[in-house]
Amino acid sequence: MRTRLIILGLSTGAVVAVVIGVSVLNSLVFKQEIDPGLQSYFSNDKKSWWKELPIDVIPARSGIYNLETQDREKDELRLLVSGKSVLGDLPVNVSHPEEGTAELVLSKEILDCGVTADVLTLKHRGYADVDGDGVAEQCVFIGRANTSDSCAMGSGNFVGYGGWFVFEKSSPGGKVELREACKVDCGR
Repeated sequence: MRTRLIILGLSTGAVVAVVIGVSVLNSLVFKQEIDPGLQSYFSNDKKSWWKELPIDVIPARSGIYNLETQDREKDELRLLVSGKSVLGDLPVNVSHPEEGTAELVLSKEILDCGVTADVLTLKHRGYADVDGDGVAEQCVFIGRANTSDSCAMGSGNFVGYGGWFVFEKSSPGGKVELREACKVDCGR
């Protein structure tokens, strides 16, 4: 009888913990549409929402590097962002393969096998009020890698590819700022 009571108590506790956990997690889940109860200062333009993101969130290209190529990647990234403050300052070709996604071609290179492109991919996850101040923050996936329709990129090309970032903007004319980098997809 005592064992049954202990099991019943543990089971009840587990169910309560799951219910509380789901309700807490659900309140922080980023949603595509801004909750009408939240204030938002982010651009609502479906094609150019990415332009106001800070330039310093561009990562080095994914892949496996030795020390020499790693240093070259850092130098190329420094040159790419020099004198710019937001992604909209970049002279890039942009495509929108699906809603909420922007692919920015940062550069192209012609090789024997064909053309490779250095592509920055941005995926807008949605909005949530992370800090409880009544103002929406947004979650965006950012990844960068070389791509090609004709050249084999190799299995290491996407090693370390991208991550999820939470951005905040505190006023209509204010700058978008990085709040945090997430280890998960902002559905937390």
